[in-house]
Amino acid sequence: METIDFIKEVETTYDVSSIKVNNIEVWGFLRSIYSSEYFNKQLNLIGSKKTQFNAKIEKFKNAFYGIRNIFRRYEFLIFSDTMELKLVDGAYINKIVDYLIKQLDPKKVLLIENPESKSHFSLSQLFFKQVISLDLFRCLCYFNFIKKKIKIHNEWILKDINSSHYLEIDYNKNIFKFLCYYKIFKLFFLIQRPKLIFITSYYGLTYQAAIYAAKQLNITVTEIQHGLITKKNPPYNVFLDLDKKMFPDYLLVLGPRVKEIFDQENKFIEKDNVIPIGSMYIDYLNNRYNNEIEEKLFNDMKVRYKKTVVVSSQYTIENRLVEFLINSSFLDKSILYILVPRGIEKENINCILPSNFIIILDIDIYQLIKLSDFHATVYSTCALEAPALGVPNIMINIDNLSINYYKEILNNPNTTRYVNKEEEFVNLIKKWRKKDHEKIKILHEVNLTQNYKDNFKRALEIIQREAH
Repeated sequence: METIDFIKEVETTYDVSSIKVNNIEVWGFLRSIYSSEYFNKQLNLIGSKKTQFNAKIEKFKNAFYGIRNIFRRYEFLIFSDTMELKLVDGAYINKIVDYLIKQLDPKKVLLIENPESKSHFSLSQLFFKQVISLDLFRCLCYFNFIKKKIKIHNEWILKDINSSHYLEIDYNKNIFKFLCYYKIFKLFFLIQRPKLIFITSYYGLTYQAAIYAAKQLNITVTEIQHGLITKKNPPYNVFLDLDKKMFPDYLLVLGPRVKEIFDQENKFIEKDNVIPIGSMYIDYLNNRYNNEIEEKLFNDMKVRYKKTVVVSSQYTIENRLVEFLINSSFLDKSILYILVPRGIEKENINCILPSNFIIILDIDIYQLIKLSDFHATVYSTCALEAPALGVPNIMINIDNLSINYYKEILNNPNTTRYVNKEEEFVNLIKKWRKKDHEKIKILHEVNLTQNYKDNFKRALEIIQREAH
């Protein structure tokens, strides 16, 4: 059973909206935890090797990041993470919210940044320096501002879901953490009194606690699309009426096709509140970026190879993707494969790579894609963005993941094609007579619209008008 089918079964079989703690519908945030755990179980994924103690030490260090910035009031708060940072003109910007910050007035904005699996960049490396760490709130939660004993109304439903699907989710611990974060964020918002809150990924216990706190104070919350949104994504497909205070008020998306998933059966958000804006970073790469270093690199490569393929990865299938690429590399030495990994360390696989398969870690993948002949992936979000740079996709359909996630939205054979076997992959690279860059961009506009700045200004006007 696919993850989306699992969530649909749960939400149409059980009265999950009746699971409450302190009159809060906890399924609104637990659903993401359950879907993630189910997905990981299906793929037999192993959790992080970091010990809980080491993780807490890292969080404690991060909590002091930009701490001086917290001692003044801001009209706008933005939640994002270090995965969105890109090097532009010698400093790092957040590729999703940089333009938003400029439109709102940088002096009035505080960015709350999640360091993901690593530390933050030094503030001296950033264009925008009014940043604090999300780990500050995580550390505050260690002080446990609420009673540890909680009473869950209709707890039997959670027990039954766990036992029926062989899951071992500690829902008590997650509910306790949510309540703790909720109280901390509510106090923080009461002090800050922001007019608007923006977020680049709404789902996740910490973020949804912040959203719930904001909604309790009548603060409008807007999400800006950071990744894939389709009928297969549990966070964006809700099969029953849940408390809307767990979800954003507005969703700014890459292209108009995303709006199609928010039909009458989907209870996540009102379709009119889903606004296509495009991508700031893609517009930048298409119109203003001067990539002399990457161009030289590719020019040197093109002397030795007939075709170049940049491959974006995901940690869930990285080992199998590497194996697929190694096998493909031996089939035709005139094709160069460039992998930008997500989980594997370069030194761990460097000794087994063929000469026409290289790994690059220190150049932004989008800059590499723009100069390549093809972009290949299993189900990375880069598949949404590569054709907007004029480069077609080849989807490597491992475990049917490419088909499941993308077939409904990336269905134009001029921009995206699907393969299952290494031989099929190599033959397609050799024989595909692709259209020119500009035609590919136009054909892909349904998935990633152009004119980002104008679109964003109009969306922001709507949000600010409705918030007042």
